[in-house]
Amino acid sequence: MKNIKRIGVLVVFGMLVFVMCVPTPSAQTWAGRTSSSYSYAIVIDADNDAEDEVWAIFHDGAHNSNPPGEELLRVQENGNIGIRTPDPTERLDVNGSVRVRELSQDNTLDDIVVADENGVLHTRDLNTIGFAFSIITVYDDYTPVNSDYTILMDASSNNVRILLPPAADVPGQVLVLKRVDDNKTNKVIIDPDGSETIDGRLHIRLRIKFMSYTIQSDGFDWYIIASYGFMGRSHLNNKNR
Repeated sequence: MKNIKRIGVLVVFGMLVFVMCVPTPSAQTWAGRTSSSYSYAIVIDADNDAEDEVWAIFHDGAHNSNPPGEELLRVQENGNIGIRTPDPTERLDVNGSVRVRELSQDNTLDDIVVADENGVLHTRDLNTIGFAFSIITVYDDYTPVNSDYTILMDASSNNVRILLPPAADVPGQVLVLKRVDDNKTNKVIIDPDGSETIDGRLHIRLRIKFMSYTIQSDGFDWYIIASYGFMGRSHLNNKNR
C-alpha cells in the first residue's frame, strides 16, 4: 500500500512539472503597481508568441493595458537587445543617443568607427577613407546651407549675390566662393547677414573671372582665411553696392 501511495505522489508531482513546463501562448507579467498604474512591468513573451520568446521591461502603463506601458528594453530569443525599440536587428540596437563615459586609448591603432545610413556602426581603416567636399554652381541669388563647401558663381546672365547665413547659426563653417564667368557688367557680391561683416567689411565683390575667397564663421562674423587673385580687383569695401 505504501508503495502505491508513493507511486501516486510521484505521478501527481510529474504531472505538475509537465504542466508548468508546457509553454503557453499568453504573456506572463510581473509588475510593480502604484494605484491603478504600473510603475514598471516585466513581461515574459511580450509578443504573445510562444515559439519566439521575448522578455521586455515596460514603464508607466495602466493596469491590464496592452501593451503594458512604454517599452524601455527587450531581449529577443536570438540574443538581440533593444533599447526603446521593439525590433532590435543587431546584438545591441539603441533608438536614441548613446553616451560612453570612458574609452581606452591606443595610439597604435589605425581604425575608426563610422555609421552607415541605418546607424549601424562599423570599423574602417583610416588609410582607406578619402575625404570629399561638396561643390555647386549657382546662377542667381543663393543662401549657403550647412552641407555647402565650394560655391562657384556664374554671373553670365545676371548678378549673383551670395546671402550668407547668420554666423551664429554656422560657427566654424568654411565656404570657398569662386567666380567662374567673365561678364564684365554683371556683379558677384558676397553679403553677410544683417550687420555682420567679412574681415570688418560689409560685403565682398568679386570682379574678375576665377577670383576666389575662402571664408569662415567664428560664430559672430566672417573672416577671410585664403584668397586667389588680385586684392584690388576683388573690391573689398564698406560702400553701398
